[in-house]
Amino acid sequence: MEKQNDEMYSFNISNKKKVTNSSKKKIIVIVVIFIIIALVAWRSALHIIEQDKDINLRGGVTYELSIDGKSYVVFGTDKNIVGEVKILEEYKDLPVTGIHHSAFKGCTDITNVIMPNSVTYIENSAFENCANLTNVTIPIGVKSIEWNAFKGCTRLARVSIPNSVTAIEDSAFENCASLANITIPNGVTDIGWSAFSECIGLSTLTISGKIENYAISGCTGLTSITLNNVSSIGWSAFSGCTGLKSIVIPSSVKKIGSSAFEGCKNLKHVDFEIKYGWKHDDNPLLPADLSDTQKAATYLTSTHCVYDWTRN
Repeated sequence: MEKQNDEMYSFNISNKKKVTNSSKKKIIVIVVIFIIIALVAWRSALHIIEQDKDINLRGGVTYELSIDGKSYVVFGTDKNIVGEVKILEEYKDLPVTGIHHSAFKGCTDITNVIMPNSVTYIENSAFENCANLTNVTIPIGVKSIEWNAFKGCTRLARVSIPNSVTAIEDSAFENCASLANITIPNGVTDIGWSAFSECIGLSTLTISGKIENYAISGCTGLTSITLNNVSSIGWSAFSGCTGLKSIVIPSSVKKIGSSAFEGCKNLKHVDFEIKYGWKHDDNPLLPADLSDTQKAATYLTSTHCVYDWTRN
């Protein structure tokens, strides 16, 4: 009887081992099948992506299909591209509507970019550090020039900004040292932090909207500024503009941030269109003092430079 039980026990263990081994084999087969399916799906997805990121070999520009499938955007380019770049208005019978972030970043040998009017947006860092880019015309449908879009384009001498633009974001043209003059359309409501900072070649500037902190700082060659419908001037906005000799503060301005004109050592005349109602840190500024353009300049550049100025 004991022998029979031992045989039965041995038989059960053997069967369990067979079942266990069989289960392991089934699991391994299932895992292998799953891996194969995953690899096939990945290759298919990669193929679709490669189809969407077609390369225009004539211009070395990469176009990517938009998420909604209704247009293409400039996704990137050959970093060794030289000379003029012409962006297509249509690609595969669909409009080209945007410049992807960093699309041309670091393309140091391009000199000119022609963008069609189908382009409606230019994303951040799109042309950052294109050191030899000299001329840019922003298409008429663009509403915003995003941060760092043209930062470090040190030879950029001419920029045409259309009336459609309403915002120039932070550092959009920072350190564009060769930019000589520029007109900001009246429709622009916001000039971002350091938007034109260190543009040392800038000599004349017509600007509108809200001027953020450091927006025009360090523009040592700036000699003439026209403020159109400017609502506020951020702190250090014009600091270090050593070439500036005079400025008119229009009636639209109700706030001047601290140190807005710090370091403007040659600023000798400031003409406030409205002399009444100004104060700094709840301390009123006398209209008689602000009527004296030289005294007003001294107040803004040194005596009361470190305070925020506001007007009722």
